[in-house]
Amino acid sequence: MTILFVALLLALYSFFMLRWPRSGTALLITITLLWPAYIVLVWISGPGINPQRLMIPVAIMVWMMHLLAVPGYRNQLVSILGANKNILFMIAAFFVLGIVSGFLSPFEKRQAILGSLNQIMFIPVLMGLVLTYFKKAASIYKLLAVFVGIALVVQILGAVEWIRQEIPFRDLVDPASEYSEKALDGKVRLDKHRVTSVFDNPLSYAQFLVFVAPLMMVHLRQRAHPVWRALAWIQLGVIPFGVWSTGSRTGMALILLTYLWGFVIWLRQC
Repeated sequence: MTILFVALLLALYSFFMLRWPRSGTALLITITLLWPAYIVLVWISGPGINPQRLMIPVAIMVWMMHLLAVPGYRNQLVSILGANKNILFMIAAFFVLGIVSGFLSPFEKRQAILGSLNQIMFIPVLMGLVLTYFKKAASIYKLLAVFVGIALVVQILGAVEWIRQEIPFRDLVDPASEYSEKALDGKVRLDKHRVTSVFDNPLSYAQFLVFVAPLMMVHLRQRAHPVWRALAWIQLGVIPFGVWSTGSRTGMALILLTYLWGFVIWLRQC
């Protein structure tokens, strides 16, 4: 029954993605970032699977159908990638670094490589979906507002975890999942709890915060609703604390450089 129910939901998502690709992409991004990575479904055996891993293949299938059937989508993607070859370089670098980090990981090699491939799958695919479907500035600004809301929820959960000194939704972790068990390990450095929020490890949470900080800065430059602007300002104020709570020294260096970069740009525009 569980498999049939999941199949029905995926069929509904396929229709939704075909009919409203921008909304379907925003839904995929929301679930990918908000569903706790350590909460998975275990049907028979193995590490388990979460909803975003089921939705990504559906999104790829619909995306390929759109690129083949709709010349406008195809031309849009080719035009952007042709004018911004650095995007292709970033995707290629992400692939190489993911594979190398998997081989160099101190954990069991197969698990580490599968985890790296899982991350490699998400980022380029989501980037391709956004570049294909979000053409107009108004739709891009709406997507930025979605990121502001997602980041707010993620940081609230991170703050709750820091206060309680344990991961959110720990009671929902399936003990039969090998993946989830590994995701709950290694959360302590120098006797201090390292915050993960909804991610499977502290470094992923730090990477997310470093990624959304520039998005908050871009959002503040737009004529957004005062409430959304206020939320973006608040998050820019607490993001450094979030990165610090992960225990990531590299993350702290990157977030400081990001804020310095934003300050320099602001001075040039004054």
